Amino acid sequence: MINSYGNIDHELEDLGFCYYFKLADRMRERNLTVRKLSALSGLRLATISDLMRGKKNSINMHHVVILMAVLRLDSMSDLIDIRVPASIKDQMIEESNHWKRTYEVPEETLRLSNIINTKKETEE
Repeated sequence: MINSYGNIDHELEDLGFCYYFKLADRMRERNLTVRKLSALSGLRLATISDLMRGKKNSINMHHVVILMAVLRLDSMSDLIDIRVPASIKDQMIEESNHWKRTYEVPEETLRLSNIINTKKETEE
């Protein structure tokens, strides 16, 4: 993960979360160059290039929809693969179910939220 959100990126990496932009794969399947996809989508060359190389750790949802429409994809997972490690998946499911039943926010969610909000406060 590219570090632009400071501690939260480190926390997510430590937990084993990772993501992979699959735009380069989709372009290869269609024999598209960056220039050609830019012309088809109206997205900047730099944006497409960064997504292809995984240089972006955030993406504009408008860009996702445009790329899905242009590349004729029916699922965002065809562009972005986000992996939750098996080691914490069961715990997350259990905490999520408990949250839905009791409306009590899980401790891990509160901890991560605190890290995120501390980062936002230091930027303001």
